[in-house]
Amino acid sequence: MNRDFFDLFLEYDFSGISNEGKCKSFKKWLDLPPEIGQMIIQNMNIVTRSRFASSSKTNYSFEMALRFPIFALGVIEGFGGIPNYFDEEKRHFVKLEIDFDESRENFIKLKFVKEGDDCFLYRRSRRKYWKIIGATKNMDYKEAAQNYVQMILQKTKYQIKEINVETTSFRLKSILFACFKNIERFKISSENLDSLLWYIEKMGRKMIYLEISAKDCNGMELFLPPDFIDIIMPQLVNCEKISFIALPGFDDEQFFKLKAKEIEMRMDSRSMISIKTLNEFLKKWIKGELRDDFVQLFTWIGYRFDIDELLEGINVTKWDDGFKSKNYLFVEEFEDNTLMYETEDDFEVKNENETKAATLRISHNIFSFCVTGFQFNGKLVHRIPWKSRPPFFRPLPISENY
Repeated sequence: MNRDFFDLFLEYDFSGISNEGKCKSFKKWLDLPPEIGQMIIQNMNIVTRSRFASSSKTNYSFEMALRFPIFALGVIEGFGGIPNYFDEEKRHFVKLEIDFDESRENFIKLKFVKEGDDCFLYRRSRRKYWKIIGATKNMDYKEAAQNYVQMILQKTKYQIKEINVETTSFRLKSILFACFKNIERFKISSENLDSLLWYIEKMGRKMIYLEISAKDCNGMELFLPPDFIDIIMPQLVNCEKISFIALPGFDDEQFFKLKAKEIEMRMDSRSMISIKTLNEFLKKWIKGELRDDFVQLFTWIGYRFDIDELLEGINVTKWDDGFKSKNYLFVEEFEDNTLMYETEDDFEVKNENETKAATLRISHNIFSFCVTGFQFNGKLVHRIPWKSRPPFFRPLPISENY
């Protein structure tokens, strides 16, 4: 358990990883100027780098001095059985998921499992089997995971793009907060609002993506009260994309302070924002009062609402047969790439100077706004603003009091 991260990495099964770019020999490595050697190492794929480090003590020391490239780190606290083991006894564990690049094809998955007063370390193979690779007596499994995370982040020189945390009470050591300010993407999931708050407060204020998930033991989204939202507003205000798998307690003022270009959230009868807020949002977009590159607002609404109230004072064009025939390529692409839900009506709305258009997909409990029309050579051209399918969210249950 006290071995270096790289020692464990060298034992990993690389049979499923591409060998593209693999060096066949490091015999003439010492003939290279040091700065050239550093550049080559930084551009090696994960397999080549591990083999280089294991080729000699000199190469190992040389490689260890350089930042190790890790794209994302997942820390998941859980309670359950160990797959592919005969005994079905459930145990407490902390799982670490380490992605070495954005493709997420090169990774390591480890589990620190509580076994009485001891900690067992499991590693998942490429065949998806879990194998015991170490054990430490009289050591807390959370402490072992903490030490390992610290070792990983030290190896990356505290530079990492994404962190994903799923926890009830597990908290990283304060020494690791240095890297939090540089995180570009952060996903946090917990049924404990104090744990959510503890992590989010330590994040930087210019993230690209922030996902906040809060569910109870039955899988139902929790309400994030106004004082909770007020505390995390510094992290929310300048974030590029915000996703709530929860019920944020925004008031109108807080909602319109957000500068994100993509927002995904839920509403129900406890929400302080209302259908009138969404109506005001549409009017602000039409007048050009939102950020110029705003893309999408998607909202699950946990009660039935009046579509006429939503569209009051707004000029919209319904997607009739004429519109679909005229823009059939766009309509087909949009329907193939949008969320998997049924809507009652689709509309198009344009801004004041008609240089942009947006598609509204509306049903009794869904409001989806997406900018899909752009000026090109003096004409309004329709296209979807993303290259891949947006995330799917399970709808909220309809309130019995709608």
